[in-house]
Formats: sequence, structure tokens, C-alpha cells
Amino acid sequence: YNSSTASRCARFNADKTLVAASGDCSAGDTSGAGINRFIYEMTPGAAVLSSTIYAALNTTVTSTWVSRTLDYDPTTAEYAYWEVLLPPDLGIVGTASATLSIAWRVNSASASQTYIPQVKYRCPGDNQVWNATSTPAAITQTSSDTYLANQAVSVLTMTLSSTIFTTSSLCQFEIGRDVANDTINQDVSLIRAILQLLW
Repeated sequence: YNSSTASRCARFNADKTLVAASGDCSAGDTSGAGINRFIYEMTPGAAVLSSTIYAALNTTVTSTWVSRTLDYDPTTAEYAYWEVLLPPDLGIVGTASATLSIAWRVNSASASQTYIPQVKYRCPGDNQVWNATSTPAAITQTSSDTYLANQAVSVLTMTLSSTIFTTSSLCQFEIGRDVANDTINQDVSLIRAILQLLW
């Protein structure tokens, strides 16, 4: 409500949620606290695995629960791959932030040992020519998280380069383990990874 003009304005974000509007309706208010969000969950079962060096896809069955993980070797660099198609009507006008959150656990390790995932990603755009190796160029990033306790689920969140995520892009992700710097001397289990774009 604008007391000076006696006009009222309601504003909804892309999720059809009512958010605060600070301008005058007649002036075409575009301000407010709305946040647009795109989320994609990368599950172990949906991963594409190569025929040679790949993380082991394992199903653990107990008397009370069943879980599926990708288990990464401590000495051999292993990988898993996902492809994420960003919808054509996503409405990205400049991504404010992009993050990848990885849920992981380990059966046994020592205090202060560090898990270091390595993530490589690229987003070929609509009608962009690309090949399997170098075009377009990929971005490689690492992050780190400290072991807390056996079988404890930890969540590591890393910030990605937000400028490559555009409407109708086919984003490709490779998640591995930086075995040269990772200090956990056991398999590390990847439980889930979540890509989140905010704008």
C-alpha cells in the first residue's frame, strides 16, 4: 500500500508466492524480496559411469534401512557424471548464485582427516557446438570438509561460477575425489548432490 497515492500493489515471484512490493503499481513495481530457485538432485542411481575408472555404485541393506551410494577409492581417481538440462522457460536473467551441496559419509577414518571432492562442470548452450573433450571449456573446482565420526552424514556446499548457467543449457557435471590431497584413507560414500541456482 502506497499512502501517498492510495494505490495498492501485490507482487508474486516465479513460484507464485506473494512477496513484498515497495513501489507504486502505476509505476510498474519490480522491486521486492522475491527469490527464484532451480534445484536439481543428483542421485547415485542416476549417475552415468564410464567403463573403466568409475565410482562403485553400491546398495547397503540393513534390517531397518536401505541406501544407495557412490563409493570413491582413496588412491585411484574415480568419477561419476550427470547431465542437467535447464528448462527453456526458466527465466534466468543473470544467476545471482550457484551452489553444489554434497552429502557424504565414511565407514571409518581418523580425526582431522579431510575429504576433498573435485567437481568439473560446463554448460553448452542452446545450438552451441560442443564435443566430449574441450568445447566448451570446463571449470574444475575443489572444496574440503573434515571427517567428524564414522558413518556421520556431512554436507559440504561449494560455490560455483554462476555466469555459465543460462536458459536451455545442457549442464554436465563430473564429481570425483582429489586423491592427491584428500587425507581420508578409506572409501568415501557420496549419498546425494544438489545443484541450486538462485536469481
